[in-house]
Amino acid sequence: MLGAVALVVRHTGLGLVMRAVAADPRSAGLSGVRVGRVLALGWGAASAVGALSGVLLAPCCSWSRP
Repeated sequence: MLGAVALVVRHTGLGLVMRAVAADPRSAGLSGVRVGRVLALGWGAASAVGALSGVLLAPCCSWSRP
């Protein structure tokens, strides 16, 4: 999963825009990047990765084992 995220961030246009916003939101905005939209997308992607991690870890780390 981490490899897929790294590939997206390093080798796609979306990753380039996300890195630009992370480095300097004002400059990215002046370059025509919709900073609010990119931030929302980044938070949504982070939430999705966290949720998927929880789903994958839940079967092996359950607190309700007898």
